[in-house]
Amino acid sequence: MVFYVDFDDCLCETAKSFTEIAARLFDKKVPYEDVRFFNLQKTFDLNEEEYQLLMEEGHRPEVLLSYEETPGCSQVINEWLDRGHEVYIITGRPYSAYEPSRQWLDEHGLERVKLFCLNKYGRDAFYQAGEHNLELEDFYQMQFDFAVEDSPFAFPYLEHFSDLKVMVFDRPWNQECDFPNENFKRVKDWKSIKEYVENLLGRIDTSDISKSQFKGKMKYWKWINLIPMVLFIIRDMLGMAGINPIWLLVAVALAIMNVFKAKSMREYLLASLLLLLSCVVGMILNTYYYYYFISSDSETPIVGAFAVMVYGIIVLVLTGVGAVILAIKNRQKKHECKG
Repeated sequence: MVFYVDFDDCLCETAKSFTEIAARLFDKKVPYEDVRFFNLQKTFDLNEEEYQLLMEEGHRPEVLLSYEETPGCSQVINEWLDRGHEVYIITGRPYSAYEPSRQWLDEHGLERVKLFCLNKYGRDAFYQAGEHNLELEDFYQMQFDFAVEDSPFAFPYLEHFSDLKVMVFDRPWNQECDFPNENFKRVKDWKSIKEYVENLLGRIDTSDISKSQFKGKMKYWKWINLIPMVLFIIRDMLGMAGINPIWLLVAVALAIMNVFKAKSMREYLLASLLLLLSCVVGMILNTYYYYYFISSDSETPIVGAFAVMVYGIIVLVLTGVGAVILAIKNRQKKHECKG
């Protein structure tokens, strides 16, 4: 199984530390139990300048390293690792916080987990390209079976994974939020997390293919776009040439499928490229076969070239429309997460 685990307020008591920082810097005394908003600027009633100072102070390396561990997290995660599960720590911290965050994990017995910084909240000013950085498109390429998260702002991202079991770590700022679906479950602590996971894993019959394996195989759906090439080969055997409406409808159906199946723009464009190549190469092979083995009429290459252009233009237009639709969907998700 593959686990997604958030860092702040899942592995360590970040919010409690921020209440101390706000009291020390601005004399804003808000008890941890009254931190009702994930947005700390709103929680502590800070202006923009004060909020920037708060975030800079909270992300200084020595401060990050001082955050207390959430009881039980390292023990449970190491048990998962010992059993052969994979654990990814996906944090919304800026990339500048990667090294102290990695050090914190190592010092708390979590040196085996992988750490990535995901641009969860659109903090473009903090984001830098790097080996341990993820943009949403990269994140959507990953596969997870379980997730541990506290932030309601991250729920839309996790909802993207249809079969993902999300354990919402009980915190003051997520008490009144609505869960997107039945896959989201509130958990009190790491003991509850461990019990919930073990209960679900215990229901899985050992003869069944694990969900992770199934999802991995689902990555190959894009190869369905090679069907037009196969169909053109069948056309060769039947001695057909030119544009067939049924074959055209198949190409259109595949183009529509790509929009709904793709989990990122990159995956969509790859699938669409396969569809384009399948149609163009298939039509070229069909024309070649028809000309040399069925009829050497001088018009055959012209008809074939025209058919290639028609199929190619149609697929390119559909790809463009699909790309716009996918871009709008991704923008809406980002907007929802920013509140």
